[in-house]
Amino acid sequence: MSQSSHTVPRPSGVVSILWALLTIALFVVLAAVSIDKTGIKDVVSEEHAQKRIDLRAKVDGDDAQRLNTLAWVDKSKGIVQLPLSRAKEVAIEELKARKQAASTVALDPVLPLPPPFDPKASEPQPPALPSSPQGADTVRFSAVTVDSAASPVPAQQSTTPSPASVPDPSLNKGADALNAK
Repeated sequence: MSQSSHTVPRPSGVVSILWALLTIALFVVLAAVSIDKTGIKDVVSEEHAQKRIDLRAKVDGDDAQRLNTLAWVDKSKGIVQLPLSRAKEVAIEELKARKQAASTVALDPVLPLPPPFDPKASEPQPPALPSSPQGADTVRFSAVTVDSAASPVPAQQSTTPSPASVPDPSLNKGADALNAK
């Protein structure tokens, strides 16, 4: 028996893509023609639209009337409806009539100051505040001592340089490179 090597040639990938695009385009054209022939009807008729516009005007009118008139809401509880301009005047009068008093707003306690900087310490200094994020740059001010007697001359500050006053040598690399040229 002899085997015949009869093979059917397969289309290339480009031809398959072109056939797919042609099929999609044909479907889109048929859908557009079908919609054009049947037509899309307006969902909202003119009569329905006019009813909605009239209802909206009525609601807006009711709201405006409520905002601008004086009326009882609940007479037994003493609740009234005031125009906004009059309500502002009443609120201002009440605030002016109040006796001024100390605030009752609770404040968080002041955070404690960090311990003084020890240049001989082998461990790094803890962050300045417990709430400061890790790695945050903090500015430390040297302590100022004041005599018990009020003097017009400020007390002498510590000679220990703060980290903010010590220049960072890495910031001058660009300037050094420009000066070297």
